[in-house]
Amino acid sequence: MHIISGSCRGMKLVSPKGAPTRPTSARVREALIQILESELESSVFIDLFAGTGAVGIEALSRGAMGAVFVEKQDTMRRILQTNLNNALARFSAQDLPVPVCKVVNLDVHADRAAIPRWLKMAQAIGAENTLLFVDPPYAQAREVVEKLCERFSFPASGTLILELPKEEAKAIVESIEEKFPRWVVEKVREYGQAHLVFLKDTP
Repeated sequence: MHIISGSCRGMKLVSPKGAPTRPTSARVREALIQILESELESSVFIDLFAGTGAVGIEALSRGAMGAVFVEKQDTMRRILQTNLNNALARFSAQDLPVPVCKVVNLDVHADRAAIPRWLKMAQAIGAENTLLFVDPPYAQAREVVEKLCERFSFPASGTLILELPKEEAKAIVESIEEKFPRWVVEKVREYGQAHLVFLKDTP
C-alpha cells in the first residue's frame, strides 16, 4: 500500500504480515478524499479503527489540519505510528506546516463517555470542521454504528463517514434512519464490496 496523492504521494505504508486485517482499498481512499477535498484544509480527521493509518494519512497528505488515530491493537498501533512518523517527516522535509496528530490507544466498544477522549483531542486541535471516518470490522459494523449513533453528539459542522460492507449497508442505513432520526444520511456511494455513507448530526 502507498499514499495516493498530496504531500506524501507515493509513500509506502508499512503493513502487518499475516494479520487478519482488511485495509480500506486505494479506490475507496481516493474516492473519499475527492469527496472531502473542499473541506480538508479546514478540518481535523478522526480515524477510528485506524489500522495502518492509511486513510487518516491520506487526509493529512491532502491538507487536513490534523488527525486523531484510534487503534487498540498494540502491534497495529506501532505500525500506525511508524507510518505517521514517516508521513510527518515528509512534511518537514518539504518545509510544510506539520499537522497536529494524536494516536489513541482505545477500545472503541468500551468507551462510554458522553464526549469520547478522541473527540476531545480532535476538538483541541481547533479546526473549523470535524470529519469522523469509521471503518469497523465488517462483522461488527452494525453494532459499532448503532452504538456510535446512540451514545454521542457530533458537532454540527462535522461529518460522520462510514465504510460498510455491501451486503449490510442498506439495512444499516435503514436502521439509522429508523432508530436515530437526528442523524441525516446525506449520501451513499458504492465502490465494489464497500459502501461509503455520509451522515450529519442534527440535534
